[in-house]
Amino acid sequence: FRIFFVLTRVNLGAEIYFLSHILHDWPSTQCVKILQRLVEVMKPKHSRLLIVDAIVPEIEASRSIIAFDAVVNIVAGGMERTRQQWLDLVSTATPRLTLAKTYGEAISTNQILEFLFE
Repeated sequence: FRIFFVLTRVNLGAEIYFLSHILHDWPSTQCVKILQRLVEVMKPKHSRLLIVDAIVPEIEASRSIIAFDAVVNIVAGGMERTRQQWLDLVSTATPRLTLAKTYGEAISTNQILEFLFE
């Protein structure tokens, strides 16, 4: 964590910050730090954050999602998240990111959450 997300230079004021299948590999405390690091360089009313990952259904999640969640948790301490868990995670990092739209099929592992930086 320290080497990549703390020491890596992040582009200042980019229009889009793109995290594809990254945050599910990390515990929530580390995800908050990653998001806070991005917020430091985001430009208000210009920058957007796109998170590409699975959104676990609140009820009746598939066996494959449940199994993958267990593997991610055991191997990396991360987790697959429901829509509400994604929203809670982002709002814990900063109140300045607001959900604009969610893209993708409900059963896909490649859903996109688009957040605007206010």
